[in-house]
Amino acid sequence: QELTPQRLTEDRRYDQRICGMHKELLEKVRAAADDIGSLDDLCTRLAASIQSRLQNDSSQVGVIVGRAFGKPSWAVTTGSDPEVVVWLIVDPLDVDSKQVTFVRSSGKTATFDLLYRVCSI
Repeated sequence: QELTPQRLTEDRRYDQRICGMHKELLEKVRAAADDIGSLDDLCTRLAASIQSRLQNDSSQVGVIVGRAFGKPSWAVTTGSDPEVVVWLIVDPLDVDSKQVTFVRSSGKTATFDLLYRVCSI
């Protein structure tokens, strides 16, 4: 199945939280937006960074980049059924660019706190 925000929102196994996207990450996403290779590299590095933050290399992680509506610009996963997915919503206005974090595993509150406004890649 394709990894989309709509599918994650409809999947009752996931809880979600939304916050503003970290400015440094937003700048990197915007710089990579016009080149699929750069966007894939950024998403892959962010997924690896999230795995590292979770301190569990076996955790399946996904990263989605796109607008609030419509098909995502790009998505990567480290497995077929990710436990954590970060959806980066890019908007022309910085204040409207958001990070939505979906978490399926136990210990959800700690995971949300750990990934709040993630920026390191």
